[in-house]
Amino acid sequence: MNPALKKTDAPDAQKIAETFARRWVDSNIRGYNENKEMFEKYDALHSGQYGGGGEYTVQSGFGWSNGVALSLINSFYINNDNNNIKYRKHIRR
Repeated sequence: MNPALKKTDAPDAQKIAETFARRWVDSNIRGYNENKEMFEKYDALHSGQYGGGGEYTVQSGFGWSNGVALSLINSFYINNDNNNIKYRKHIRR
């Protein structure tokens, strides 16, 4: 959903995409800083906390979650004209 919102010509939709992306990445960064690992899923209501439910216990280092985080960082932090400088400290090149 986020890529579709970002690609629209509607500024409100683009802002929603950026807000969702930054919340997701912030939650990933907070979770990693607190637990020293990335999780498969995150709790939408509690930033940095891993999610629950599903067929098995939460996994750490789950590939698709890591890939989504990297993609959002690339789209909304590195390649974004409105980039907030405070996030650069989290990006290694």
